[in-house]
Amino acid sequence: MFAIKAGWRSEVATIASVARDTPLPTTRFTNKLLGIRNKTLFKAPKDRKILTQWVKAIPRSDRNLRSGIDCVCEKHFAETSLIKYFETKMADGSIQKIERGRILLKENSVPSLFPDLPHYLSSKTKKKKTSSLTFKY
Repeated sequence: MFAIKAGWRSEVATIASVARDTPLPTTRFTNKLLGIRNKTLFKAPKDRKILTQWVKAIPRSDRNLRSGIDCVCEKHFAETSLIKYFETKMADGSIQKIERGRILLKENSVPSLFPDLPHYLSSKTKKKKTSSLTFKY
């Protein structure tokens, strides 16, 4: 099912042996083998006030966000809204940063970046065109 290249670590071989029990490899598993970090998904907030801010910020015309059901990818949040590292203040005053396995979202963060937005998700209701032609007799 999977070909393991020579020189790969034994952990990858262990992961690959577990994958043989599953009928098809998942994208997350394939990314783990290739060393690609998966994007973190954040569920829509349960707090109604913040949920309304999310609904206003996300340009969807087909439906609204559902609390606790729908998810938003990390790429739609500003870097300042994400917690990517564990930070520890050392005795000498320096700050030690260790990368988190899973990125966290800061409290009350609202998605604001939509670089790859498909046209059908952002289309608004069409306005009726008014004629601007004037006829002279």
